[in-house]
Parts: sequence; C-alpha cells; structure tokens
Amino acid sequence: MPAYEAAGRYAAEDVISPSNVPDRDRAAFDGYAVRSADTLNATRQKPARLKIVKGGAISPGEAVEICTGNPLPRGSDAVVMYERCSVSGNHLFVYEPLPKWANVCRKGEVLREGALIASKGSRISPYAMGLVVLSGLKEVPVFEKLKIGVFSVGSEVGREIPDSNRPMLVEICRRYGFSPVDGGIVPDDPREVSRKFVELSRECHLVLSIGGTSAGKDDPVLDSLKSLGEVIVRGVSIRPGRPLTVASYGGKPLIALPGFPVSCVSAFYLFVRPLIESLAGIKIPRRRAVAELSSPVAGRVGYSCFVRVKLSRSGGKLFASPIEVSGASALQTLAFADGFFVTSPDVEYLPKGTRVEVELLA
Repeated sequence: MPAYEAAGRYAAEDVISPSNVPDRDRAAFDGYAVRSADTLNATRQKPARLKIVKGGAISPGEAVEICTGNPLPRGSDAVVMYERCSVSGNHLFVYEPLPKWANVCRKGEVLREGALIASKGSRISPYAMGLVVLSGLKEVPVFEKLKIGVFSVGSEVGREIPDSNRPMLVEICRRYGFSPVDGGIVPDDPREVSRKFVELSRECHLVLSIGGTSAGKDDPVLDSLKSLGEVIVRGVSIRPGRPLTVASYGGKPLIALPGFPVSCVSAFYLFVRPLIESLAGIKIPRRRAVAELSSPVAGRVGYSCFVRVKLSRSGGKLFASPIEVSGASALQTLAFADGFFVTSPDVEYLPKGTRVEVELLA
C-alpha cells in the first residue's frame, strides 16, 4: 500500500531503508558552512575572520552561506549559525571554535541504507511511517486488515440489560488496527446464534460472541458451536473469564466470551489477543510500566488472575494500587483503572511492595 497510508497497519515483511538519510552531509541550521580548523582559536576578543564566497566548494579561510537541509560545500565540515557570528562586507567573523561536524546532519545519521524501519508483524507507527517516506519508499507490504465479527447473545440484552460489552469490544478491536464487524444482538436461541456465527464467518477472519455462555448446562452458545463443528476449548484457567469456549467453523475460529464485562475484557486480553497474534503472525503493541504494589494481592493457584490497578507516583517511585471492588461485572474497575497485571498460576499471594509489570489500558 502507499507508504503515506501505512500508519496503523501491520508490516507483512521487514521494511528496510533503501538509502542513506540524509543522502549526504547537510546543514542542520541556517548559517555559514566553514572549515572547523579555521575557527580553532576563535574568541570574542579575537574572532576568526573568513572570506564569504559563493559556490559548491571552499578553501581555507573561506565560508559559504547555507540554508538548513542544503548539502555542505566541498571542503567544509561545520556550520556556524547566524546568531553565533557577524558579517562585515564580504567577511564573516566567528567568535568561538567549532568542533568538526558542528551543526551538521551527517550522511546516514537518520537512517543507514539497509537499516530496519519496521519488522515483519509489527504495527507501523506514525513515526515509522514518516521514516518510511523519508527513506524514499513509495509502498509498504502490509497484512490484510483483520476482520473480526462481534455480536452479543441474550434475549434480555438491549432491553432489560444495556449492551455495553459489544461497543466496548468493537472499539478495542478498532484501536488495535482491525476492522470490527458489528453483528448486533441475537436471542438465546441456538439456531439464531448459529446463523449469526455462519453469517459473520463468511466475511470475517474470526468471530467473537459475547454472553449466553456459562459453566452450567443451559448454554445456547455452546449448543450452537457443537452444531457447527468441533469445540476445541471449553473453559480456561483465567479469572475472571473462565467460561470461554473456542470452536472452529470453515477453518475460522469462533470464540464465545463470557457476558460479564470484566470477564469479557479479561478473556479478550489474556486469551483472544495472543490467539490473534499467533494466527495472524503479528505483534500487537503494548505499553508497560513496572510499579510496586501499594497493598497485597491475593492470587488463585491454578489460575491467571486479571488485576486492575491505579498508578501513582510518590517519592520518585511508581505505585500500583489494586482496585478493590470484586466481581466479573464491575465495569468501573476497568473504566477507572490505569492498567492491569496478571498473576502467575503458581502465585497465591503477592505482598505489599512486590514489583509488578503493569500493562497500560488504552
């Protein structure tokens, strides 16, 4: 795709600079190109006196006026800025010595020919896109935008219960650079659920349902998935988010997420996101910070626990304060959180002061 449209997309191949940027030594500021050796003994009381000439080269004792970004004349190796010198007639006076390559952007300083700009599978940031354009590349190989179908299940959803999960998940997918397809709401009827899975799987790479699934017997989503194909996963060792189900239809993953908001988001971050990365060959960017726990946290042996935290600074340290409200439906613990960390399945207790790696929420 065109390089100037590549921001936010995932690179399908390593993106390599085809050239040096800049392609030659260039002035970093407006001023005069000089030989640094000619300024070696310059002082305010006894400035270096140089003759101003024109052309693409200078000899000892000469200077050429130059604009930012222009190539250095042959023989020059430094630039004196306007505000650091004075002019009288056709002579330039420099009041301080300039080191070699002062105020010069060296050849290849921004990018070397052959340098890696973006690795395969990485998301191209706006800044990486700028480098791509600067390198002279006109096009960038990117993966097809991942289409993810999202729909909610529940006869009461949208009427008795506001459907907050679906728009939330749709927006998370969009922020990751995917193309979410909003499948709306279907009732607690296995046939309707199956129809929606099939409909969305025709145009999407994978499909997520929300709600209608549980660890109990009455599970219209599970019944639907069994009718469509093989159920691969039934329940996962994460809290909250345990009642998650994965099946396959037509070679595409169908994933049933739990209906409680925090369970839904936890299951997405801890299970669906790594699955997407593995299947698509991409690496979704994460922002992380290391912080000390301001209070102890109880884990659950055998489970990865999704702990929401607020971050604060005190005495030069970053602290993570666990949000105490419990329950898989406590959406405010996400809305008011700065991030989350995940306890290891072999951890039962983390004391105050434990250093944890917090992933910042978008």
